[in-house]
Amino acid sequence: MNWLFSWIHDFLWPPGPWSPYSKTRPKIHFSEKDETETRLEESGDLNALQRLRYQKYRGETNSCEKTMRALLSIEELIRLASQQEDCINELLRQCPDGSFRDEAIAVVKETRRLLWNLTRLWWLHRNVLGEGVVGRALDLWRSNSMWYMHEVLVEDCARKDGCCSRGCGCCAKRHQTFTRPLTAGHCSIGCRCCIRWRGFDLNREEENEIYKEFQTRERLPFYDQIELASIWGLRLNCHKSPFDLIKPGCELVGQKDSGHKLCSPDTTDNWDDCSSATES
Repeated sequence: MNWLFSWIHDFLWPPGPWSPYSKTRPKIHFSEKDETETRLEESGDLNALQRLRYQKYRGETNSCEKTMRALLSIEELIRLASQQEDCINELLRQCPDGSFRDEAIAVVKETRRLLWNLTRLWWLHRNVLGEGVVGRALDLWRSNSMWYMHEVLVEDCARKDGCCSRGCGCCAKRHQTFTRPLTAGHCSIGCRCCIRWRGFDLNREEENEIYKEFQTRERLPFYDQIELASIWGLRLNCHKSPFDLIKPGCELVGQKDSGHKLCSPDTTDNWDDCSSATES
């Protein structure tokens, strides 16, 4: 008789809102969520949810690996162009009547054209992902505008002697550019704060060497961790929620002492000298 009382109890006091439709509905596309993914999503265990999605992605025959890596490469190009534009705009603000003004304005216009085209290209690749496991994982992780301050990405910026190695907070502030959300991220070779810190501009040979490393970095084992953090918000051997791995910024990474200076326009003298803007 227990089953009868149980049935009556569930009928009178259903565990969830009553619906005439069956809870289990057939999937209309192979990329739709299954019951396991739905349960994890409702439970709030985001680490397990993203791990499940990553496992599904690795098991798919039609892998999106090339599309994901293209997304990350385009994002780096967008950050490079944006930071170079910011660098030129800073020079124009400091030297509004400089002899290089017309040339600088022309470069800014071309950079904005490049940013517009790169943004469209990024969305074309994003649309390829659709609403499958990769798209859902990306949307969940990127729903936090500070996603790029993931521990792995912050450590990568610090290793490259970017702003995260100095505690100036420049990287953490870039998410505030709402008109260009794709420009939020870590330092490129065009970061004006990094140029001030090192006190010199890279020559053409040094830039070409960095671009060469950029083209071959996908073969490096560490790049898999970059991809894991950028797309999924995960880290190897870590079971914390992805959002708990976001660093607030402005702290020194991998530095035991506090002898680093904060980046400021006074770090180097040649930056404030208008005549140096024409030297290249």
